Amino acid sequence: MTKEIWLHMNLYNKILIMFVFTFLTKSFSQSAECKNVLSIENLNTGSVVYINNNKVKFSNGKIVLGSGKHLIKIVDDSLAWNKQEFISMVEFDSCNQSKRISFTPTPTKIIRSYPGNALVIGDGNEIGYTPLRISANYKSIILKKENYEDKFLSPNDINVNKPVKLVRLKVEEQTEFIHKPLFKILLGSLVTLGAVTAYFKIKADNKFDEYKKTKDQSFLDDTDKYDLISGITLGVMEINFGALLYYLLFD
Repeated sequence: MTKEIWLHMNLYNKILIMFVFTFLTKSFSQSAECKNVLSIENLNTGSVVYINNNKVKFSNGKIVLGSGKHLIKIVDDSLAWNKQEFISMVEFDSCNQSKRISFTPTPTKIIRSYPGNALVIGDGNEIGYTPLRISANYKSIILKKENYEDKFLSPNDINVNKPVKLVRLKVEEQTEFIHKPLFKILLGSLVTLGAVTAYFKIKADNKFDEYKKTKDQSFLDDTDKYDLISGITLGVMEINFGALLYYLLFD
């Protein structure tokens, strides 16, 4: 079927297809063979090199790269606390180029805090949590941790042997209920309502005793009136006592 289509094509279309095929083949071949050489001067034997976040090995300080941008990161692999690192962006815009960079490391520092796991903000950017190795080039450093005051530092304030001490935020102490004004109000009103209830209950009983002696209806009316007042104050006193008991148990 493909052969038949090719036979029925006119000469112009055949030439066009051949041209496109040749161009694509050549472009792919050039892309596959595109080589550039990157050299790094002053590279220490103990340094680890990362290109585009991938660890690589250099042969005589040189490596072959393709075209485009490449992020170069070199980290001193020593055990020193002040390890140094170097970061650079290298771009090859064509093939068969050679570029050279010099390993000029930037000093780093280890920042520690007490308590640990504090957020580290360097020049306005979140860069990690303590303990953390940071560049000595940061101008301002802030440590943040929940329930602790923010700590503002400069690179000169960082000492790996002396953790940065964070100050806990002052939490307002909760006053016990018995020391609050509401407790005094409820207690005072409870005593007052109790006294009022007892007073009117006694008066009601006295009036009822007078009624039994005299059979005078007015004494019975007074008895009912005083009983009503004492009943109302008793109900209010019970509500007051319930509120007082609630706050004592749950506040």
